[in-house]
Amino acid sequence: MKMSISSKLFISAFALLLCLCSHAQNGNHVADSLKKLLLLEQNDTAKANLCNQISDHYRFSDALKSREYSRRAVSYSRLNNYNRGLVNAYNLLAQSYESQGEFAEGVMYYDSALTLSRIMKSEQEESKILLNMANLYQKTGDYGNSATLCLQSLQINEKRNDTFAIAVCRLTLGNIYYSQRDDKSALFNYITALEMNKSSEKNPGFEAAAASNIGAILDKREQFDSALIYLRMAEQTFRRIGADSKVSMAVNNIANCYLHMGNLDSALWYARSALAMNLKLNRPDGMVGNLGTLGKIHDGLGNQDSALHYFRNAMHIAMKHNLKQHLMDTYYSLASVHEDMKAYDSSLFYLRKYIDLNEQLHGEDEQSRVDQEKQKYNISKKDQELKLKQAEAELKQEALNNRILLLIGGIAVLLLLSLLLYNRFRSKNKLADILEKKNKEITLQKDEITDSINYARRIQDSILAPVSIVKKTLPDSFILYLPKDVVSGDFYWIDTIDNQKIFAAVDCTGHGVPGALMSVVGFNLLNRAVNELRLTKPSEILRELDYGVNKLLRQSESGNTVKDGMDIALCSYNEDTRILQYAGVFNPLYIVRNGQLNQIKADKSPIGVNVNGVVDTFTNHEIQMHSGDMVYLFSDGYADQFGGPQGKKFKYNQLRDLLVSISGKSVGEQERELRNAFAQWKGNLDQVDDVLVIGVRIN
Repeated sequence: MKMSISSKLFISAFALLLCLCSHAQNGNHVADSLKKLLLLEQNDTAKANLCNQISDHYRFSDALKSREYSRRAVSYSRLNNYNRGLVNAYNLLAQSYESQGEFAEGVMYYDSALTLSRIMKSEQEESKILLNMANLYQKTGDYGNSATLCLQSLQINEKRNDTFAIAVCRLTLGNIYYSQRDDKSALFNYITALEMNKSSEKNPGFEAAAASNIGAILDKREQFDSALIYLRMAEQTFRRIGADSKVSMAVNNIANCYLHMGNLDSALWYARSALAMNLKLNRPDGMVGNLGTLGKIHDGLGNQDSALHYFRNAMHIAMKHNLKQHLMDTYYSLASVHEDMKAYDSSLFYLRKYIDLNEQLHGEDEQSRVDQEKQKYNISKKDQELKLKQAEAELKQEALNNRILLLIGGIAVLLLLSLLLYNRFRSKNKLADILEKKNKEITLQKDEITDSINYARRIQDSILAPVSIVKKTLPDSFILYLPKDVVSGDFYWIDTIDNQKIFAAVDCTGHGVPGALMSVVGFNLLNRAVNELRLTKPSEILRELDYGVNKLLRQSESGNTVKDGMDIALCSYNEDTRILQYAGVFNPLYIVRNGQLNQIKADKSPIGVNVNGVVDTFTNHEIQMHSGDMVYLFSDGYADQFGGPQGKKFKYNQLRDLLVSISGKSVGEQERELRNAFAQWKGNLDQVDDVLVIGVRIN
């Protein structure tokens, strides 16, 4: 029996409660501020609201703290019969129990919240709670009830014309269909949801969920490199918005992808990381998924005893918390391992349990319940329209009967004429139809490509450090970033590790879509080198980058004619010692001190192009910096731009002179001067390449 490795974990990993409620991105700081306000507040209603806000901040990071403050919100709300406060508190209580696998308690509090929302006649709250309940029932494998509740929420939101809430319902419906193995319906709902999000709130958590879904589908289709790009994007977005529980599931999805690729060492590292997160968060559904992944990894390593240990632990947790979908997958894994060990009685025992539970979750009766709820929704939505049409048809029927004989004669004549015209113009019409069809296909393809590129731009923008992070890491700095096309081959990268501030300007091969794909590869490899391998020395980071690009694109293999890479200038600065380290490939470093420019030359060994398979060695420069020094990193796009009176390149000599002339100004003025000079030089000519200039003042 071959091990059936499923990607369905991504469905439960991205429950969209994240998208319906705001979530603090700066976590403890905001929570502490709210707690101080709570100590000073005297009004019970205001106290209830503050407690609910604090509970919401802890929702994805600490279920017990979230529960503590939502209970306090219940107490304050009851003092003044404050129903809205009670609805929010009950909803948060339900989510805290749900996150720890206590589904019966979760349903009880959701029911209380739902009853109060209906008493208040608040359709917005009612639809939100219905959708939360749908997600809970989906976790327990009760897809019939899950579909019923989700479609009820969808009807309310369509009546309210709330585009984003409809999008969330659609994505949840897609999850239900995916769990029922109806990939076609799932994909339709995912695409519909994504388009609605584009035209409404453009919620980053929502787009991260969509990226994860796309990644899981690509993983299922064995398009692993592309799958990893999307799954890492989802992980990074969830980290940025502070959704710890979603991060843990995203990391487990990456582990599964590496498992399917056969890269068991990487899979083991990510699976252990995900398990540690879920143990800290005390999330049973997450722990079951992690244990299942670890079991499959150890089975792949040939360590069946360890695999059985992980699968049995997963089974016990799934049984305790009624996680039926996880339990079914675990039964199948146990059957497979026992078969490999030739323990056929045990294998048959677990296989029968798998078949029984699979029939319960995915049999005809359960699928029929989902289909029936979908049909009820369609019928109720169209019922009024059909009644109106019937009444109109009855009023017109008598008049139609009186004219029927005349119409028969007219139709006969028209049919004869139509036949003659058809024979005469058949060839012309056939050609016109073919041309029209081709034009529609071309237009549709163009629209799809344009939409995909625009979505890729949003994804690329999401991985770049936001202004707040840039200013926090490098307070006195500017970034001039001018992509040539919708997406860019240039990107900037900034992070802090230990006491080192690391920043880089990277120029990938090409621009537009090819350059953007390479930029995602470079971004992820830099993250791995610094955040996973803990490298801070620029030359060592470039070696790891060179190795990663060469390995990922297989550019050392015989016969591979693709020689893609990237030019880079990378710095690591220690504020305590004021020592700046630099290493670069083709892109030099400029330092302006007291009006004098010093150029630190770059190496000429390209990143990622190693025909002999040997990783290059790069020069590490150390410079003692002084207060007021200006540091400049850049790609070649600015100097290579054609323009001016004679349509020539701007060139580096002119760029150096410009940087020296503006170096004494504030960083904001420098950025404006560079932007204006570029626009004036380019004039009406096309931009030839992506442009990136980073300036940092040492204080």
